[in-house]
Amino acid sequence: MSDVTLVTSRDHPALPADEALLLRALERRGIRYRIAVWNDPAVDWSGSPLTVLRSAWDSHLDPPGFDSWLLRLQARGKLLNGVSMTRWNFDKQYLLELQRRGFDVVP
Repeated sequence: MSDVTLVTSRDHPALPADEALLLRALERRGIRYRIAVWNDPAVDWSGSPLTVLRSAWDSHLDPPGFDSWLLRLQARGKLLNGVSMTRWNFDKQYLLELQRRGFDVVP
């Protein structure tokens, strides 16, 4: 069992290279982690008490599948990012909301 599961995509099954700082920080603190691809059917999501979305960059290719995974994860474990926040962020319409509030956003 690990302390935390870091979620990624099939294109980055070991996480992108820029995540090395995070992995070293976890190791220094004695935090056991595992890396899992969000849509890998072999992953047992109850294998750690905490799940953190890091680089599930291919989730936009299967929005219904990603949403279904979020709901299953919510029922089985703890998603640090939160389902409602993840859904809000996934839609990208939040950028328009931020723009309306005066923030600069990338077109």
